[in-house]
Amino acid sequence: MLRIPKFVRKSISGKITLPVSKSLANRSLVIQAIAGQALPELNENLSNDVVLLYRALSGKESVINFEDAGTPLRFYLAFAALEGNGAKWIKGSGRLMERPIKDLLIALEQLGANFEFESVPYQLPLRITQTVDLAKDSVEINAELSSQFVSALLLIAPKFRNGLNICLTGEITSEPYIEMTIHLMQKSGINVHKTSVGFNVPNGLYKPVNMPLEGDWSSASFVYALLSQAEEADVLINNISLDSVQGDKIVAQIFESFGIHSTKEENGIRLKKVPTIIHDFKMDFKHCPDLFPPVLAVCAACGITARFTGIESLKLKESDRVEAMKTNLENFGFVLKIGEDFIELPASEQTLNSDIEKIIRSYNDHRITMAMTLMAYQVPILVDEPDTVRKSFPGYWQLLEELFGIITEKVAK
Repeated sequence: MLRIPKFVRKSISGKITLPVSKSLANRSLVIQAIAGQALPELNENLSNDVVLLYRALSGKESVINFEDAGTPLRFYLAFAALEGNGAKWIKGSGRLMERPIKDLLIALEQLGANFEFESVPYQLPLRITQTVDLAKDSVEINAELSSQFVSALLLIAPKFRNGLNICLTGEITSEPYIEMTIHLMQKSGINVHKTSVGFNVPNGLYKPVNMPLEGDWSSASFVYALLSQAEEADVLINNISLDSVQGDKIVAQIFESFGIHSTKEENGIRLKKVPTIIHDFKMDFKHCPDLFPPVLAVCAACGITARFTGIESLKLKESDRVEAMKTNLENFGFVLKIGEDFIELPASEQTLNSDIEKIIRSYNDHRITMAMTLMAYQVPILVDEPDTVRKSFPGYWQLLEELFGIITEKVAK
């Protein structure tokens, strides 16, 4: 467990370098691997998700274990179904084995791939026994459960001899992530055409492109959340842009409502706290589900009425994020109502303002961990699984120490 003292410093300033966007890095790695380019050297500013995909694509491991990394798994399944992986077993943690991959595997089977399953059909552990048939020219995929299924197929599409028509069924989820994939493909020399039913990708070769990867906007959301509760804030994030291709840059717009103003700087953006009054907040998270935990935590901390919709896919993430946030916030005295695809938070004057420690339950989910640290403005907290932040923001605890002048302490459970 990790002990985090109550945040006493209310005036926050400094300079922050965020971890590299794992969404951009993972897509770039797959493109480089398909193009036969040497993979770049790993650096310390990469999330664990990126490291896991890097190791899988390097082909040096006898068993490929993706731990809890859903995006790398899905991208690698398509890559390995295209290129082969020597029939190595692909495994993951208990939660990853529960997360959906069936629709992607069925789509790859349409393209000629075959899989062997250790126990349960269409679930991990599995291995690829036959690669796709490059003479195929069309595939159908359900885009409702995960945009990553679509991105995985898009990334391998240029290798098919006659190109590939991708027909989408269901209502598309997290569409900005598909647009990010297309953007990187086009930067690498592959045209992607939208059709009335999906996408058409012609046959082509990825060209080497040296694309510097910016910081992660999803991780930036936790910085915004922390600053929103400060009395004063003036912080420079030096490796993200308001013109980013990342869909989660919408966080800058969202947090204007909570008093954090973003301005473009030469090498990043500056965040400043400005006076604001907010009584209620509504948002649909269908296309930016990763922002749900920090925004809900901020609404609770502000004591405002909130209603969130578009949360169905959140039940299939590293945890059931709706239930995880509800359980944690109820432990702090907040009352929440959950419906089939909504969650409501009534206005509250709940303020603990105590020196008695409260436990944060991470549910093995990095975003739950980071979102709930916001409660340290009210009470000292104990985080039961602090290492979860390695998945996307390895330096998060160090950042807290620097921003708030605190010392975190590991303690036994």
